Amino acid sequence: MVIYFNNSLVREEDAFISVFDHGLLYGVFAFETLRVYSKKPFLLSKHLKRLEEILTKLNISLKIAYDDFFSKISKLLKVNRLSNAIIRITVTAGKAPLNLQKKYTEPNLLIFIKALPSYLNNIFFKGKEIFLLNTRKFDYSCLTYYKTSNFLNSVLAYQETQTLAKEGIFLTKDGFLAEGIVSNLFFVINKVLYTPSLKLGIVKGITREMVFSLAQELGIEIREGFYKPDILEKADEIFITNSVIGIVPVYKYNNRDLKTVLSSRIYKKYQECILKNSFF
Repeated sequence: MVIYFNNSLVREEDAFISVFDHGLLYGVFAFETLRVYSKKPFLLSKHLKRLEEILTKLNISLKIAYDDFFSKISKLLKVNRLSNAIIRITVTAGKAPLNLQKKYTEPNLLIFIKALPSYLNNIFFKGKEIFLLNTRKFDYSCLTYYKTSNFLNSVLAYQETQTLAKEGIFLTKDGFLAEGIVSNLFFVINKVLYTPSLKLGIVKGITREMVFSLAQELGIEIREGFYKPDILEKADEIFITNSVIGIVPVYKYNNRDLKTVLSSRIYKKYQECILKNSFF
């Protein structure tokens, strides 16, 4: 594949960063992952806004301009001959002396592109299994709201997962439902939609935010809170979300069949937004 490395298109095997890059030495980097549908990056402005927020917190100076990133992604799609893809935007702190820095003014920008894997075809109708992880969610931090190098929690948790058909669900150290390894969690009880609170230190998912707006438009009540895992035994529906898989239902939990009434309504609205490439 051809990727973007700073301001150049390069073959992925020809892209290198310095061993003194503070992204490598101290984990100072951030990233965003999004989907491209029919050559249009979906919710790009939302992802760039979240990226800009974390870069500000990390004191990494990089101009974030929608038109610039849209142009770069369009060129990547063209040169790699793809219409539908997964995009990952990564910003590392860049090369700096071998000690901590207060500010980074020469970061590295990498934009990776990947063809859609076959498992994503009709994934809403295939669904996913979920299970509760033994690995606990790391302690709360403002950085857990964003996509940063602090991904060891998910790496350790992923080692518990044997197949892409399953998604592990984190519990906090206090035993509350948190989020999936790479997803946000929702469940329905008596036509009310529930999801763990951001106060638990979970990722502020772009698709999670979208579900809130779509539910509001559909007149579906939604509640955030602190929930113990046994509440899932009462759930009529469960689904997970992220920017790559979209909205994916859990058809069975602990050998109990689940419905997809509200999740199907939200999914339909979500698909309409994809077709319009819009998010109100």
